[in-house]
Amino acid sequence: MRSPQGTRRHLRAVSESERAGSSTAGGATGTGSPTEVSPRAILRLRVELAGTEIPVWRELLVPARLSLEELHVIIQVAFDWEDVQLHEFQVGHDRYIDARDETLLDMPQQKTDGQVRLHQVVQALPFEFSYLYSQDEFWTHRVRVMETLGMEDICLYPLCVGGANAAPPEGVGGGHGYNDFLRCLLRPGTPDGLDASAWIGGHWDANAFSVNVVNRTLHGDRRLLMMSNTRDRLERHWDPE
Repeated sequence: MRSPQGTRRHLRAVSESERAGSSTAGGATGTGSPTEVSPRAILRLRVELAGTEIPVWRELLVPARLSLEELHVIIQVAFDWEDVQLHEFQVGHDRYIDARDETLLDMPQQKTDGQVRLHQVVQALPFEFSYLYSQDEFWTHRVRVMETLGMEDICLYPLCVGGANAAPPEGVGGGHGYNDFLRCLLRPGTPDGLDASAWIGGHWDANAFSVNVVNRTLHGDRRLLMMSNTRDRLERHWDPE
């Protein structure tokens, strides 16, 4: 069962995220002293989409032993992306790319996001890095590692504990395209407004977000279940600590 101290820490994480609803994350570095993160720790992440005039962010609790590939799937689910475009992580000067990226054929030494785990790249708290989705629309997400927490037996991880607003629809044209799209929707009787409404298929709620919906989708995602089962089988023969 969750201890009173653990309950307070989790509630504090939620309340802090709500108070910081419109704030943005900074660069892609660690600002504190070097920190060794245990693979058995839980990391509190704030993931914020860059380039949109309305804040779009999610706050997540994830195990530090997850691979960046697993974090990719979590971000995709949390933002309701379709995962039909390539992605990559940028951690300082290092890139970890999508295993589907054909440039791997020309760069055999390039690491993919499935070859590294979160606890291996997080060096200091708070720590920041970037997740880029779609080489056409350049949806850049700032990922900020806020703190480490102890694992709670009562919780099922990964866990979404906060967020704001719907992620943009794919194909809208990146951040600038989404900002223009929302402005057009504010003029429903104009040609631009009618075009935007027809393109989206009628109604678009830019403020739509539900922690419960995100968590139900996370815990039923087959990709995460398959990755978790594979990782657990490997870890029977390897103790990460």
